[in-house]
Parts: sequence; structure tokens; C-alpha cells
Amino acid sequence: EPLPPNKTVDVAFDPTCDGPVRAKPQGFTAWDKLRINIPSATMQQVVDRVQQEYSVEVAMVGCGNSMLYNALMPSHKKRLTEPVAKLWQDINKATLPAGRNYLILEVSCSDVSDGVNVTLPSIQLNFA
Repeated sequence: EPLPPNKTVDVAFDPTCDGPVRAKPQGFTAWDKLRINIPSATMQQVVDRVQQEYSVEVAMVGCGNSMLYNALMPSHKKRLTEPVAKLWQDINKATLPAGRNYLILEVSCSDVSDGVNVTLPSIQLNFA
């Protein structure tokens, strides 16, 4: 029998982050996904939605091996107005497979109330 998936929970001290880490929602697993449905979503729309729904400040958005957005890099500010699918294609110099209308995003963020690092499940962005 396979073991159930590990649940992600708050930790008082994470050596990688050198501090506490909060899980939102509490107890999610690697199989869980947050789903965002925004046709032709721009990076700003994705960042705003995540910030509003989870009370976090988004620092980075990645997809696979690609960093789509980093709030600390001034050159990435212009990426906020780009559609996420186009941004992915431009960075990867590839096109999405025919019929593929989503990307799986990973977000690095912190809680707006106290700055504690927050772990979120992967985000499935459906853009069609």
C-alpha cells in the first residue's frame, strides 16, 4: 500500500529560510493545486489574485525552470503587463503544445501582516 502524501503545515523554524514558514492553506499536499481561471491572464492579474485571496506579497513567480517574474528585479516590472502564456513562450523560446491551455506556476511569497514566508500549493493557471 502506498503511503498518503505528506501534508504541508506551519513550521516554527525552517533552516532554508532561516525563520518560520506558514502554509496556506494549512495541510495541503503535493497533489493539491490552486486553480486560477483568467482568459489571457497578465502577470499583474495573477499576482493581484494571489495577493488578494491569500493575503500575501508575491516576490517571485516561476514555471518549471523559468523565472517569469521577480519583484526585486527592476527589469521585470514590464513583465507585469505581459500575458503569462506569451511571457512563458518568449522566455523559453518555444510554443505551448497544441491544445494546452494552462501553466503550472510556483510562487514565492510572504504574509502581508508580518512578513513571514508563506508556502502555497502549485497554481494551475487556466488561460483559455
